[in-house]
Amino acid sequence: MKSMMRLSAVGSVLALAGALAFSGQAAADTVTATYGGMTQTRGVGYSVVLPPTGSPQTTKTGNTTTGIFNFSAAEGPILTYGTDQFVTFCIDLDDTAQTGSRTWDVVGLANAPDSTAGPMGDVKAASLAKLLGAAITSGVLNDARNLTDVQKQALQLAIWEVVHEGQTNASGEFVYDITGGSMKITSGLTTGVLNQATAYLNAMSTATAMGGLVALTSTANQDFIGQVPIPAAAWLFGSALLGIAALGRRNRKQTEESETLA
Repeated sequence: MKSMMRLSAVGSVLALAGALAFSGQAAADTVTATYGGMTQTRGVGYSVVLPPTGSPQTTKTGNTTTGIFNFSAAEGPILTYGTDQFVTFCIDLDDTAQTGSRTWDVVGLANAPDSTAGPMGDVKAASLAKLLGAAITSGVLNDARNLTDVQKQALQLAIWEVVHEGQTNASGEFVYDITGGSMKITSGLTTGVLNQATAYLNAMSTATAMGGLVALTSTANQDFIGQVPIPAAAWLFGSALLGIAALGRRNRKQTEESETLA
């Protein structure tokens, strides 16, 4: 019994250290990548109250493009496909994505998107992780490139809705509605995109949250969602835990055999 307690304690320490290594790297790094434009796009009109909560608030109207964002030549703690590519969605409406090689700070998702909209906070960050988990069941953000055109457009709209909606119900819960509330799409919607975005929002309550999400932020560029890999240190801690578990099983087996012989 003492041996099992000791192994459990060591495992807990290693797991905690791995988690700290993961969060520390995400908070301290930058990502540099070349923005290659959007694909599967549709132009839409919007009306949004910024910031979503608090004061003073300003209603902003305009036109934007929904779809998926494509990057290459990526460097830094970001999950890629191929050699150096990744795809993602944006989380703010006020900035314009700049082409060419740019650098973003890697920050906690709850601290994004920007000074105008204000940080989304923990509740919305958790909802965003569940939204992405509902839309991309593999749990890999880069697999968004395999979605249909309608799904890509709908997912970007649903992301903006979660980040910027300020309307709440009597229980204080945010009410997400693509065409209503303080964040709404006013033109350019098709029935297919609207229905798909609504389905994604409705699926959040039962979805598995996507892990490893961070925000890529810049004062001079659009803010994006990022997904970071588990650092090498965390993989090592995971391997150590597996080794300790195997050692524990072997020691238990030896003890049981000794007791049987006795």
